[in-house]
Amino acid sequence: QGSFATQGEAFISHIPRMAATSKKCFVFVFPAAAGHVNPSLAVARALVNLGHEVHYLCCEQFRQAIEGTGAMLHADIDVLTSLHGGRGKSLPEVITALRKEHGLEQDSFVEAFFKLGCIQNELKIPDLLGFFQKLQASAVVYCASNSSEASWAAKILDLPSVALLSLPGPGSLPGTLEQFFSSPEQLANVRSWEPGHATADRLNAKYGLQVCHFGQPLGGLGWLANSYATLVTTLEELQDPMSDELSAFYKSKEINFCCLGPLLDQCGSIRAAGHKTIAEPEAVPSLAKGLTPDDVVQRVHDAQRLGRKVVYVSMGTEITGDNPENGWEGRKVNADKQACGLTGRELCRAAWGAAFRAFGVQSADEGPLLVMSLGPQSDALGPLAVPENALCLPIIPQVDVLQAGVDIFLTHGGQNSFMESLAAGTPVLVCPGLGDQFLNADKAVQVGVGLKVDRPEPAIGEEAAAAREYEAEICGKLQEVMRNQGFKAKAAYFKQKFQAAGGVPQAVSLILKAAVTGSNEASIGGA
Repeated sequence: QGSFATQGEAFISHIPRMAATSKKCFVFVFPAAAGHVNPSLAVARALVNLGHEVHYLCCEQFRQAIEGTGAMLHADIDVLTSLHGGRGKSLPEVITALRKEHGLEQDSFVEAFFKLGCIQNELKIPDLLGFFQKLQASAVVYCASNSSEASWAAKILDLPSVALLSLPGPGSLPGTLEQFFSSPEQLANVRSWEPGHATADRLNAKYGLQVCHFGQPLGGLGWLANSYATLVTTLEELQDPMSDELSAFYKSKEINFCCLGPLLDQCGSIRAAGHKTIAEPEAVPSLAKGLTPDDVVQRVHDAQRLGRKVVYVSMGTEITGDNPENGWEGRKVNADKQACGLTGRELCRAAWGAAFRAFGVQSADEGPLLVMSLGPQSDALGPLAVPENALCLPIIPQVDVLQAGVDIFLTHGGQNSFMESLAAGTPVLVCPGLGDQFLNADKAVQVGVGLKVDRPEPAIGEEAAAAREYEAEICGKLQEVMRNQGFKAKAAYFKQKFQAAGGVPQAVSLILKAAVTGSNEASIGGA
């Protein structure tokens, strides 16, 4: 199955002897976002296998995936009581409550979320300090883009920390953030919000920090200066370029980036998957005739052995979830604060319907094998008729399926999915929904590994026609990617490049070195 499927389990003897001389306690702090958690799991497993202790602060929904590595999960709602107490269990509930507390009910969810960043950290940091001290943490590993509170708390306690950036490099952040704002005025409103600046001032006065409220330049993550290194899940040649301003910002703060390629876990590992922040009582039905995820992987192996094409489809965890603006029933909010565009449900069903149109047949043993990951919604497919050659499950073991052999991957283009496809040498059709997915869609075309279909932006009232056109374009481009062998050849080139990347072994080595030395490295490269 190739070296990437086992990079987390085959290198332990190569870790420098000094790194494993004493048992250490590592605390991983990650948000309730599968795409940010999954790259960390193989690293946690490797640390546990070396005899170290790993604790996660994350959401309850990911317990099985996290504790499957040998780590221990501490649910965020149980630790961050100053934030969650009286406000709710999920991030949407907390943000809704904070909007009311701070008079932001008229703001969109996204605008309020960014305005409230420092206020959330002010509530989180005291609880984090106690949490780190109780565990007697040796070092902290945290999500570079979404868990700044962990960096600041580690700084206060003089604990070494390492950040993990699961995006296409630091240069991707400005474009990713711009996707969330409907207008320059909305961004300006976030930057100028006085209570955010006042909160940053309080944090700095209390703890001696240099916190900024949504600081300049856009996409500049100043808190990374607190950390030994920032690990990036891409190759240097696939990073999005940085502007001169952003490059100068990171250079001035001596922030170090290390490109490792994808951090893939061992075969059969449980991954964090799409979920609802507020779980519903009914179970999500399987539409694959009782097949387990392992059965699906075996079906892919069988198809490849028989020379049968395999098409894998996944629209990711965000637009299949329940985020109020980007999820299943969410619509973007325009500059006039009107909900507009297609919902996640409309986008997904158009993509799934296109795959059925392009490759569906009424025989289980004929045509390409279609493997489809649906996400957590109870009636995900709705009125779509499922062809006999399709296997549709709420959750698919994506890395294992890709490594087993896929001829085309219809993907939303999240960073993990894009990297995992290249690591397996799989051509892609990217249908981006939000954030860095648009950048990866462009990159797939630029480097020659596939095509893209842009997210429709219809006028209010024209959504149904836009969905039909979107489905038709996806159908045509799926067939084009399948026909064009040039995409396969280019994807195979990147598969070879990834086999020489540092991956999990280098990530673990850097984290252990940070725990031993406890200081920033002058130059590890990557940026």
